[in-house]
Amino acid sequence: MTIDAARQAEFAKYVKAYKQPGYKMGRKREALVTEILRKHSDCETFLDIGCGRAESLSLATCLGYEKVRGYEVVDYLTDDVEVLPFQGIHEIPEPDGSWEVVSSFDVFEHLLEADVPAALLELVRVASKVVVLTVASFHSGDLHITVKPPLWWKEMIEQTLEGKFTKVDLTAGWNANTTTFEIWK
Repeated sequence: MTIDAARQAEFAKYVKAYKQPGYKMGRKREALVTEILRKHSDCETFLDIGCGRAESLSLATCLGYEKVRGYEVVDYLTDDVEVLPFQGIHEIPEPDGSWEVVSSFDVFEHLLEADVPAALLELVRVASKVVVLTVASFHSGDLHITVKPPLWWKEMIEQTLEGKFTKVDLTAGWNANTTTFEIWK
C-alpha cells in the first residue's frame, strides 16, 4: 500500500467516527485546551490542525483571540467558515510564521509514524511563537496507530526540529495517558 493510500484509509476511519455524536471533545480535554489558550492569551492568532468539530476554535474566540482558523480532513466537518478542508497535516496551506499559536490536540497518535517528522516541521513552519501538541499514549481500537511513550515523542520533537525551537516543555495532558508538549520558537 502506498503512503497516500494508507493516509486515505486512516482518514476514512474519522469520516465514520465523527458520525457518532459522542466522538467529540470531552470536558477534561476542554478544560486543558482552555487552560492552554488562556496561558497564551497575549497572542491574537490561533490555528488548530485536526480541529474536528471546531470546539477549540470556539474556545479561542470566546477567550478573545482575534483570528482563528482550523483545518480538518473530514470534509463534512468543514462547513464552519473558520474550518478549511485539507489533505493532511504534512502539508498545511499557510504562509511561514503566520500564526502565533498553532495547536494539534490529540492528532499525532492518529498519524502514520512515517508522517510524524513532516507534520512536526509543518506545525513549526507556520507558527511564529509556540506550537502546542497533546498526544495520547494509549490504544483506542484501531484509531490510535502511533502509540508511543512521552519520552519517544519528546526525542522525536527534539531530533526532528533541531535548531528550529528554543525549548520544549512537557506537562501532563487531559488524562494520565496523554502528554502536552509546548514547542517554543
